[in-house]
This record gives sequence, structure tokens and C-alpha cells, in this order.
Amino acid sequence: MQLDFLQAVMLTIPIEAFVYWLCVRKEVSAELMISSSAILNLLTLPIVWYAFPAFIPNYWVSLVLSEITVFFLEAVLLSGIFSIDLKRALRISLFANASSFLLGMAIQYFL
Repeated sequence: MQLDFLQAVMLTIPIEAFVYWLCVRKEVSAELMISSSAILNLLTLPIVWYAFPAFIPNYWVSLVLSEITVFFLEAVLLSGIFSIDLKRALRISLFANASSFLLGMAIQYFL
């Protein structure tokens, strides 16, 4: 099953919101976690799906570079939004992005 952009958005937002909940539930409200996941992913998923592929025709190179870019960008933004140090935000961003990426790939290839 090939995911389209809207399906990817609808899958990614709750997965990453759940990861945020696991990581910062004692410090950050659920509303902020959910809204942050929605806003960050609505901003960054087009980078992965459209911006990088427009300039880098090789799928795997584009995917790796875009995911690395989004990982760092989201970490910096999470650090400010959640008022946490950057090192912790990097771990959360890695966990969130790896979770949504791997679940998305599993759905795409196994269903």
C-alpha cells in the first residue's frame, strides 16, 4: 500500500504526539504536545515529500538528507516550544521521527 501525503500526515501527527507524551508528559500539556506535533509536521512533511525531491532526484539521497534536516529542525523548534535543552530535544526528535518513519514504512510495505 503506497501512502499518499495526506495519509502520511494523518499517521505522523498522532505517532509523534504520542512520543512527545512519553517524553514530556509531566512538563507539557497534552494540548501543546498535540498542537506542536500537528504544526511541526505540517511544516516539515512537505520538506520531505516535495522540497528535497524537487532538487535531489535520487530517492534515497533525498530521503536521507531531508530526514536529517527535519530531525534537526524539529529538535530546535521543540527545544523552544517545550522549553527544554537542545540535547533532550534532539533525543525526542530522533525518537519521534524514527517512530513515524519506521511505522510508515512498515505500513507501506507490509499492508
